[in-house]
Amino acid sequence: NSELVTVNTSTGTAPTITASKTVVCGNEPISLTATGCASGTVIWSDGQMGNVITVTPTAGMNEFYAVCRTGTACGTPRSNTIKVRITPMPIPTVVCSESVICPGESLELTIQNCTGMPMWSTGETTNTITVRPRVTTGYSVTCRSGVCVSGSSNIYSITVINPTPPTVVASATLVQPGESVTLTATCSTGTVQWN
Repeated sequence: NSELVTVNTSTGTAPTITASKTVVCGNEPISLTATGCASGTVIWSDGQMGNVITVTPTAGMNEFYAVCRTGTACGTPRSNTIKVRITPMPIPTVVCSESVICPGESLELTIQNCTGMPMWSTGETTNTITVRPRVTTGYSVTCRSGVCVSGSSNIYSITVINPTPPTVVASATLVQPGESVTLTATCSTGTVQWN
């Protein structure tokens, strides 16, 4: 025996969806809104339900659509599909060969892992900057690509050491011609260098 079964695959009018943004920066969330489903429940392609939802698009999930379902009936046809373009904005890193200097010395700071234009805390916008701090100073950088700005790098701190002048003691302060004198220098930090 056989029995004829009729299946309704879709009924009603598909909802219309809109997005707060279709271009996002990195892991930026957006809101999706569905209209045209007054008497049913909106079911989204990512499994969420409701007229308005919040999503964080990724490279693997950046297209969204919705259907409207009433009771136990089959859902409507799919809505329009919204595709979100993602601009990756990794957090940059500051690289330098040294982190301790003496007064008057300079160092080069270089940015790595930057998408777009560097924006240093000093106001400079080149990949490498030269700094000559007089006191211990921290430096950071962000990157701008169009309207997107990355998170800030970790602060790279350069310590400026102001050494204390050495103390010099002579074995004698009054000598005859040809006699020798022993000079002894005491340095709080570092190595004694005679001139």
